[in-house]
Amino acid sequence: MSLLRTLLTPVRKTAGKFLGKGHPLPKELIIQRLRKCDDCVFLYRPTYSCKQCACFADEKARYSGERCPIGRW
Repeated sequence: MSLLRTLLTPVRKTAGKFLGKGHPLPKELIIQRLRKCDDCVFLYRPTYSCKQCACFADEKARYSGERCPIGRW
């Protein structure tokens, strides 16, 4: 797999999930979700992405229809 494709895979997955996945959440709820991500062993900190679902956690946490793959939020 090419480096570019490897780098874009999480972007494609995240973009595809957000099409029609609920409405944006209030800032307070987004912050609560991200605090739970901060303590997670599956968070890849350099890109703030999830090792379980390959999403960008800070984007996924913003939408009502999204859920944590291990049930943290």
